[in-house]
Amino acid sequence: MQAAEAKLQRVLEGSKQFLVPHYQRPYSWQPEQWEALWRDIVVLLEEENPQPHFLGSIVTSPAKSVPEGVEKRLLIDGQQRLTTLLILFALLRDQARLGGLDKLASQIEDLYLTNRYESGNDYFKLLPTQGEDPSLSDRENFMRIVRGEGPNVKTGIGLAYQFFQNKLRKADAPGLEAVHRIVISKLTLVSIILDEQDNPHRIFESLNGKGRPLSQADLIRNYFFMRIDAHEHEKTYVELWRPMQKRLGDEVVTPFVRHYLMREGPIVRETDVYSALKARVDEDRSKGPLDHLRRLDRFSQYYTLLLRPQHEPNTQLRDRLVRLNRLEVTVAYPFLLNVYGDYARGALSEADVIDLLETLESFLVRRFVCAVPTHGLNKIFTPLYAQASAEPKFVEAVRKILAGKGYPRDEDFRDRLESARLYGAGDRREKTKLLLERLEASFWHKEHVVTAGLTIEHVMPQSLTDEWQADLGPTWEEDHEQLLHTLGNLTLTGYNSELDNDRFSDKKKLYAESHLELNKYFATVEHWTAAEIDKRAEALAERALAVWPYYGPVHVPAGATDKSPVTGTIPQTVQVRGRNYPVRAWVEVAVVTMEAIASLGDEEFERVATELPKFVSRDATSFRKWSRLKTLSNGAYMETNLSAAAFHRFCVQATQLAGLGSDEWRVRYAPRAVAEAGMAGGAEHRNEVGSR
Repeated sequence: MQAAEAKLQRVLEGSKQFLVPHYQRPYSWQPEQWEALWRDIVVLLEEENPQPHFLGSIVTSPAKSVPEGVEKRLLIDGQQRLTTLLILFALLRDQARLGGLDKLASQIEDLYLTNRYESGNDYFKLLPTQGEDPSLSDRENFMRIVRGEGPNVKTGIGLAYQFFQNKLRKADAPGLEAVHRIVISKLTLVSIILDEQDNPHRIFESLNGKGRPLSQADLIRNYFFMRIDAHEHEKTYVELWRPMQKRLGDEVVTPFVRHYLMREGPIVRETDVYSALKARVDEDRSKGPLDHLRRLDRFSQYYTLLLRPQHEPNTQLRDRLVRLNRLEVTVAYPFLLNVYGDYARGALSEADVIDLLETLESFLVRRFVCAVPTHGLNKIFTPLYAQASAEPKFVEAVRKILAGKGYPRDEDFRDRLESARLYGAGDRREKTKLLLERLEASFWHKEHVVTAGLTIEHVMPQSLTDEWQADLGPTWEEDHEQLLHTLGNLTLTGYNSELDNDRFSDKKKLYAESHLELNKYFATVEHWTAAEIDKRAEALAERALAVWPYYGPVHVPAGATDKSPVTGTIPQTVQVRGRNYPVRAWVEVAVVTMEAIASLGDEEFERVATELPKFVSRDATSFRKWSRLKTLSNGAYMETNLSAAAFHRFCVQATQLAGLGSDEWRVRYAPRAVAEAGMAGGAEHRNEVGSR
């Protein structure tokens, strides 16, 4: 047996062919595995000096072949990752050809996809399994990709090609040459070549059918006990390792060690936890392995409190940690581990920790409401402790640093709160409930109000009766689509099933019996219309500014007011991802916005069209009879018979659905009288609103 670590180029170079045995399952990787591979590539691209990234192993055995020509190997294990990498190579080649990068395309094809001077099946570097239906078999679809004919997207191989194609077509996709360089030079495999006398089928069974591979936690445990004297094993296991493992749970040991390592600054990938810990312990000559394990055990106690705040004896800290967990704040755990460590040794007071937890909550809530992307949070929180520790006042330093990391200003936060669709599937529902609970608590009840058993209620219901349609008026379809999930239409109740889609007058009677201040608001409201929803949203947004106060530098555009209503204004520019587009009407704002979303990719555009079909659709018959439609560059239609406020809200919700945060989309506009007077007079009165 020969085993060696090798870069992908070395594995593939030369005249060779990998044959997938028929006893292996067909190609079965799913979006989860594709996304993980793509994420690893992107992370390597973003690093200044990327280190080699280990993908796993491939096990091959010599196959019987003619003495000369292509060297053939049975691919015993690792066919999924190798097939995926070759699909990615084929896509890079195809995109390079389209972009005029002929040299790169030829290099990829000749070195990594084909045996250039061979014919028939020997032409292909990889031969997957042959299925009974050629149109659906891995082999035929892989050959089609290598020949540049495109795959059947109903197959796993075809879907993999389509997945990476979508990634490379995005406006912010990395360059083809950069991706090629990283894949070839930084992705490594362990290539294990078996002897001819080994039984490949039996080896495959042993690798894939018996037992399970060692986890990162298993490797970490084994490493420590190999480094600790044998006579210390029993005591160490009973007093340190077993309590820590029991405290955390088997599945949490690896995430904990990862966050523990990231306390000191560097980001550690999930697959590199063991190697990173080993390097850390080996390099630290001042402490032995047992000292490191004791420290690991101590921080595991803090980690348990972060995961399960109900065990925190301090009620002030407990309540705030519970709220942070509902915001899914695991990305901040490395920072919070250090905070708890300082708190435990007296370097931070209880008041300091409370301030820090509230700071994080404000930061995360504002970013959630303003749809600021979360993928960069690792890079914010991992170095945060070290950066703030360099300043004399730690808490103030944390606020100052976070204020410069995509922290939405008051005008952006208010605007999104009033217009964005907060309620939604998955974690959005839980986060929206937290927002409503915190707004309710801001009324300072003399008696504690238990909200745990309450659910989110849509005042204007999700299904409209004829009476509701009549009350809402002629634009009921558009108002329902835009306003249903916004803050102004949401409240908390224990009577959700009773309220259902009842008339507002009937709902109002149950609201009157509620102990919640959120529901007492409706006592003076006669009819629940779009105007009333907007009015309540404004009132709640004003309260939210106090619940989650802004702690960054004050930024007030010249002549701007605290609130920026769009009715009676003329827009002047739309900014999308740093690029400015001149506009003169709100309909132009919407057109520019939707064209920008279309340029992001089909997935983003279709998400908007699916959620807001009364405003943008590929089907012209889906609009109301008196619509005025604009045809976008991709052939879809957009409603243009709207008010300035409706256009504004549509853009807010469309950009939110497309994943554009308040720092990536904003409009500059001026009151009509000022704008018509000319730029000279208007320069002092322009407003700026983000979060669309």
